Amino acid sequence: MTREGLQKLFELNKLPCEEAVEWASEQEDQSVEGLLAACQNHEWRGFVSRNSRSIVILEQLAGDENWWVRSGVARNSNTPTAILKRLAKDGDEWVRGWVASNPQYPHGHPQEAGER
Repeated sequence: MTREGLQKLFELNKLPCEEAVEWASEQEDQSVEGLLAACQNHEWRGFVSRNSRSIVILEQLAGDENWWVRSGVARNSNTPTAILKRLAKDGDEWVRGWVASNPQYPHGHPQEAGER
């Protein structure tokens, strides 16, 4: 990540989450990956995962180590079906439950998603 990117990351920690999400959604893919990798605050990543419309961001956060962040991707109505299908096999039952409740998830395969 560039010096400017790191500076922006520090600034984002002082901004309301909505502004941070808007900024992140306007960045090039490489910048977004660096931003998410550098952000250690799982609550902020969780907010982004629940509210982002960027497929690049959702794809990155679907593989996050924190179950709360992955569950945000699972419940986000903007999450593509391919990502939801992958999350339906997640090791965490809450993540699978949120997948099952997502209107974008193809409900023809309930055995893939656990109950919340």
